Amino acid sequence: MELTKENFQKLDEIHLSTNNRQSMAEILAILSKSYIEITQSGIVTDYEYYKSLTALSTNPLEIIHYNIKIVDQTKVLSYYKLKDTVKNTYTMRSNLWILEDGNWKLAFHQGTKIVAP
Repeated sequence: MELTKENFQKLDEIHLSTNNRQSMAEILAILSKSYIEITQSGIVTDYEYYKSLTALSTNPLEIIHYNIKIVDQTKVLSYYKLKDTVKNTYTMRSNLWILEDGNWKLAFHQGTKIVAP
């Protein structure tokens, strides 16, 4: 896969898709087994935590100002503002994607709640 903003936005959209959040199969498929997340409330979760879930919030989400930084050919940082269209809340998101066994996997995620734009 080419290291383009469009390709990584598609990966992030898999993570945010309302359909995928109703069943954890697609979400787990893109997470690295070493996945770590720092939530909006400061709680640290991991891959095992996500394995224990059956679904995530299904509120529609809108990506705003998406961008990436290529760390090297096996690591890409994506970052963007995200709007929860039901709650009308915003977060800044950062994700570290790593090339693992020939597939791009989400290894780290952090969401920080922010005041409306």
